[in-house]
Amino acid sequence: MKTVIVGSSGWVSRAAESLLVSSPNVPASDVLFYGSHDRVVSFGLRNYNVQRWSVTTLEEPVATFLPFAFHTVDRYQIMGTDRYNSENEELIRKSVAFIRHNQPQKCVVISSGIVYSDLRLSSRNDAYSAYAALKKREEEAIALACEEVGTSLVICRLFSASGRHMPEPQKYAIGNMIIQAIHQGRISVDSSFAVFRRYVDMAQVLEICLKWEHCTQPLIFDSAGYLVELHDLAIRISEIFGIKRGVYEVDVNNEDNYYSRSNRMESLASSLGIELFDLDEQIRNTALSISASM
Repeated sequence: MKTVIVGSSGWVSRAAESLLVSSPNVPASDVLFYGSHDRVVSFGLRNYNVQRWSVTTLEEPVATFLPFAFHTVDRYQIMGTDRYNSENEELIRKSVAFIRHNQPQKCVVISSGIVYSDLRLSSRNDAYSAYAALKKREEEAIALACEEVGTSLVICRLFSASGRHMPEPQKYAIGNMIIQAIHQGRISVDSSFAVFRRYVDMAQVLEICLKWEHCTQPLIFDSAGYLVELHDLAIRISEIFGIKRGVYEVDVNNEDNYYSRSNRMESLASSLGIELFDLDEQIRNTALSISASM
């Protein structure tokens, strides 16, 4: 049976591929990639032919469908509102059609914590509102399609992640801090107020999603993990890399709290025998992705 991944160059796809082929039950030949155009992608020593993403009925049954192609917030200003919305809507439509045509046994969706409306966040522009609405639409449309054909569904609402498969570390707070530590020997934190995040290794999030079998009803959970304020994260990264610790002034009257209070992810991991990485291990794993790209 085949595993189908849509979106061949992203962080989530690369982490999923690494997990899948490490299992003796999933040979690399059973992993199919779809993307925006035909090409060959390399994952270490493994090469895959990526086919242009179009709705098709496969000859072989599909065990797992992983629709990971989605334009993220940083693409909004580049693409413009209309194109950003229409292309993401088209990706959702194709995912729904694929589920209906191929009736996979299981579907895993990586959504976003931004779908919640009660978060205490610092100011956000229109890109976040558009992304939140589209991610909510993706959840609802795929859930309906899975219910129609009897596909088991797992949805993780992702907040903050770390890990060795991070493709553009400079875009993420933890990756950017590690880059500063390596190249500059010091870490600057732009925010003057307290910024709280909970970090979990991306591969471990996917390991929970892929291993979970009890799916008579959709499993929906938030990513959780280690709670840290970003100025404290900078201090911990400084200690690990042996560089001078910064001195940060923080406005304690202003906070950005983009994290889930739920601990369901930890319960799921425990039930599956997955020991979640602590913060130091997450920092070191993320550093591996940066070292590999240097």
